[in-house]
Amino acid sequence: MKSIAPILLLSMFLSACTPIDLSVSKDGKILIPREGGFYSFDPATSKAELLSPAKKATFGLYSPSGKGALLYADGVFYSKPVSKPATKIKSVENLTYAVYLPGGSALAYTAVTGKSDPELKEGFAEIHLIANGKDTLLMKRSAKLLRPLSDGSLLAIRIDKVNKSKENHKSYTGKLVRLSTAGKTTDLCTVTGTGEMFLAVRGDSKKALLVCYAAGTYKPAAGNRRGKPSEQCYEVDLATGKVTLVANTEKINYAIYSPSGKHVLMQTDDNLIVTDAAFKVRTTLATDGAAQVGGFGQSTDAYPGWYDETTIYYLRKVKVYGSNCVNMHLTLVDVKTKAKRDLQPAIDQAILNVTK
Repeated sequence: MKSIAPILLLSMFLSACTPIDLSVSKDGKILIPREGGFYSFDPATSKAELLSPAKKATFGLYSPSGKGALLYADGVFYSKPVSKPATKIKSVENLTYAVYLPGGSALAYTAVTGKSDPELKEGFAEIHLIANGKDTLLMKRSAKLLRPLSDGSLLAIRIDKVNKSKENHKSYTGKLVRLSTAGKTTDLCTVTGTGEMFLAVRGDSKKALLVCYAAGTYKPAAGNRRGKPSEQCYEVDLATGKVTLVANTEKINYAIYSPSGKHVLMQTDDNLIVTDAAFKVRTTLATDGAAQVGGFGQSTDAYPGWYDETTIYYLRKVKVYGSNCVNMHLTLVDVKTKAKRDLQPAIDQAILNVTK
């Protein structure tokens, strides 16, 4: 019994795993956490810079001001100003996500507490704010993701209920909320999904995209033979809370607005699709994307993203050493021409050059 107890314990808590979510700077550099540290790679010159060494580089963000970056490694947040060494901000265990607030003077993050909620009998993430040298708890029972809004508030999902189907499939019901830096919440709509519900905000902070089982007045789609419903994509008007179902024809992993908000990037299993803002014109750009990475056991979400208004980036599955051994190559795709540029050889060579 002792050998399986840790597995049973872990199943009671929301996964404390940060996604692979690369950050792009204002001048087009990509922040890459990997073995050995945090690197800044410039696709225009194919050159890399070591921002900071680290034993376990996990998560990084360029600051909105362009004057530095936030780094998370070995359970610690670091601030990395331009041309200066990284300095410790705070130790945070079980990080699941982090964002800068507009302007870059404050940071919000989610982290799993490791404590069971007394009402729902399960462990969840909490939302914290780091501002003026102080760490403040803003909201308990949060889903993993949160997004900053232009008015300085946050968009998040509060979990209110744990659901179990007759097939023993688990889901969560709660509210999409606007969260102030004082900890006040304003409910926008009802949400049901897994603990990994994906959330994205349009650049003008007027609309958001939710990938989940159901939102607003919509009901979950019929389940598969094991009783598990499929994720669907909903668009939410953040002024009114009105929810519109915009995509439900296949399993959707992620949906992300382009910088201008005129297009949306969706990942459906291995497929990368770009649509117009009305979700009517759809163009498949790739069929070899990795939505998750990792082998047996716990996997890690791998988010694609917009490098700029006309280019997306994603982790491409590349078969090596037979048909079953797969590597991940960071790849750029031109939205108009569908031309691909594999960055991985240049990244690996550039990092090798700076670490010799």
